[in-house]
Formats: sequence, C-alpha cells, structure tokens
Amino acid sequence: MSNLIACSNCWYNALQGGAVGSATGYCVENRTILRRADETTCGRLMRKDLLLQSAICENSFHAKRFGNNASLKLLANGSSAENEVYQTSNLGLVNGDPVVRLVTEYGEYNTKIESLAQLRSTTGPRAELAMLSLARGYTKRCVDSGGAWTSGLHLVWWTRQKLEKEPVPRIQIDDLRYHMPISIERQIELSQWLIMMMRITYITDIAFYAQETGDPISSLADLAEEAAVETGTVSLRKLKAWTKKKALPRIDNALSRKRYGVLSQELHSDV
Repeated sequence: MSNLIACSNCWYNALQGGAVGSATGYCVENRTILRRADETTCGRLMRKDLLLQSAICENSFHAKRFGNNASLKLLANGSSAENEVYQTSNLGLVNGDPVVRLVTEYGEYNTKIESLAQLRSTTGPRAELAMLSLARGYTKRCVDSGGAWTSGLHLVWWTRQKLEKEPVPRIQIDDLRYHMPISIERQIELSQWLIMMMRITYITDIAFYAQETGDPISSLADLAEEAAVETGTVSLRKLKAWTKKKALPRIDNALSRKRYGVLSQELHSDV
C-alpha cells in the first residue's frame, strides 16, 4: 500500500490513487514520469485523501520538511530523487493509453479545461480518477489567481452528473495498480468507494471556495464529512444509498439544472 505523503497520493499525479491506476505515475508539475511514486514526494504535495483545508495545512508542514518546490525527494531520507531510477522524461513512451496520453498532455495543448473535458468523456475509473485529481489542482490555481468558484462550475456539474448516472464506476482487475491481501471483490469495492468519495470531496472543494461570496453552493461544505459520519464504515452500499437519499437533493437545491444554465451563460459572457 502507498504512503499517504508519497507522490502516488498527490493530486498532481493524476494516474494513481489508492490501488487504482497505472503502474507508473505522472507529475503535471514536474512534467515527468514517476517510476516509483510510492517512494518519492516533493514540497508541493497536495493529498488526494484529505479535504481542501486539511490538504492545504498538510502541504504547509510538508513543504517545511521537503522544500517549497517541485524537486523530487526520497520519502525515506529526504535526499534527491532526480535520477532516472525514480523519474524520467515522457519521450512519448507511455502515450499509447488514452488516459495516460491526456494526463501527460495536460497543460501542453489547447487549454487545461479541454483536457479535463476529454477525460470526462473517456470511459473507465482511471479517467475519472484523473479528471477529479486534476480538477482539484485546476480549481485551486484559478481561485488562488483571483478567480471565483465558478472557475470549477462545469467540473462540479459534471461531477454531480456522475453521482446520479454512474453511482458505481466499472472497475476491472486491470484498473488496479497493486493487489491488497483481501479478496479481489472487496478491493474493487474499496476502489469504487474511493472514487465516489473523490466526487463528493471535489464538490466540497467548490463549496469551500464559494463561502467567500455566500453563494448557495457553499452550504455543501460539510458534505464529505456528513458522508463519513452517516455511512460509518467503508461501505459502498451505504455510500450509494446516502448519496441518493441525502447528497443529491442537497446538491440540486444549491445548484439546480436551471441555475447551472444561468451561471454558465454568465461565465461565458464574461470571457
């Protein structure tokens, strides 16, 4: 299992999350293939498993230990991991897979939102893992640059649609990057639960950003915590039931289809 402060658990590495993903990672900050992502880290780590405020706080402590930059370090002793044992340039070596291609091209061609839109349209749990990971970094960077929460408007709407239409991402054995000492059925369930929680976590990110303006969507800032409290153990069945009964009505009350349309028109009129 991966270390929670390793590159494999960073949202800038969109190819890996928990047991789901590719054998190699890819850092969109360093633009490099991560060959041993469970053993490396850097000062820009943003943990996938934490809510936004906690991830920001953890990043502050992490940067003090590993340096406030994207220079790759070994988790074991903090020494440099710049050699090709741990990372290598892309060189087109891993671009045959559509998800890997979109992640490695993120930020290089067209716009980042276009890459996210393509990931949204690509089937499979690895594509959704990548979209949700990159979406967190994309939105934070937009807001940090002075943008509003609506910089993630389309992303949060797409995520809401996933919660309704695809309550269980179809995960195959090939989507797993390592195997845990439990039944394969339980491991797949845990991976499905992880992606569902990532959806909910992204919505709470947007709600946090919206608090500054008092927008109705800010009322969803406690959604992920409520999911954890009300479902208790890591149970996909309970999380699905809670999402249908509790989460979706709250989301729709804050961001209905009609309101999304109005906000979307306003967003594009400002461009």
